Amino acid sequence: MKWTAYLDESGTHDSPIMLMGGYVGNTEQWDAFNQDWQDLLKSSGIESCHGKDLEHGAKQFKGWPREKRESFRLNANEIVERTLAFGVTAIIRQNDYDSLYRSAPNPQRLREDTKYGVLFRASLLRIESTLAYDRASAKDFTLDIVMEDGAKNKADAPRLFELAKREHLPGWEHLLGTLTFGQKQIAGLQAADLLAYYASRLEREHHGNEPTAIEHSPYVLSAGQSIPKFVNYRLPVTQDTLQHLRADFQLPPNQWANMQSK
Repeated sequence: MKWTAYLDESGTHDSPIMLMGGYVGNTEQWDAFNQDWQDLLKSSGIESCHGKDLEHGAKQFKGWPREKRESFRLNANEIVERTLAFGVTAIIRQNDYDSLYRSAPNPQRLREDTKYGVLFRASLLRIESTLAYDRASAKDFTLDIVMEDGAKNKADAPRLFELAKREHLPGWEHLLGTLTFGQKQIAGLQAADLLAYYASRLEREHHGNEPTAIEHSPYVLSAGQSIPKFVNYRLPVTQDTLQHLRADFQLPPNQWANMQSK
C-alpha cells in the first residue's frame, strides 16, 4: 500500500516557535480528499487556499467577512478528518534550540540540523511508527513525503530522509519511498499549510515569547478522555530531546568511527 504525507512549516521568520505539520493518507484516501477539496474551492469561487490569507482576509479571501472565512476553515477541516488517516504537528522553541543544541560543543565538526531538520526528524519518526504499528501490514507499505517548496533549509529534508533509509534494519528498507517538493497549488500542501499556520498560532498564544516547557499544552487529550476517530499527533521537541541530540556531538572519536562504519 502506498501512503503519502504532505508537510509544511510555519514560524520560520524570527518566531519564538517553529512548527511543521501535515497529513497522511493512502492513495484511495488522497483521491477522495482531492475531489472534495477541489469541490470546496470551486463552490467558494477560489483557486487555492493559504492559511495566512484566510486568517487576514487577503488575496483570494479579500472582502470575505470573518464568519465566511471561519465557515470555510471548518469545512476544510471536515474534509480532512473525513477522508484522511491522521495528522502530525512537530513543535520546537527557538530558545531551546539555541541554548541546548546549537551552542553545544561539536568537536567532531558534525553537521548540525537546523530547526527545520529537527522538526522533519520528529515528523518522519512519528509517521513511520504510526504506520508500522502493525508489523504484518508494514511489510506491504511504502511512505512517500511531499514537502512545500521554498523553505530556507529545505535541503535538510532529503539529507535526513536518505539517512533514515540507510538506518533501517535489513528487510525494512522498503518503508521509505520518495521525497519531493511541490507548490501550494497541490491540495495536500494547502491542507498542510492550514494545519501548520493555525497550529502555530495556537502554540504562540499559549506559550508566548518566554521560555516554556512545550510538552505541556491545553490542546491535547487528558488521561481518560476518549480518542477521536481522527487524530492529530502533537510532537513537542522537548529540552530532554535536544539534550540527547547534543550528547551525540560529544561521543569519543572512536565511537563515532564505529557508528559511521555500521
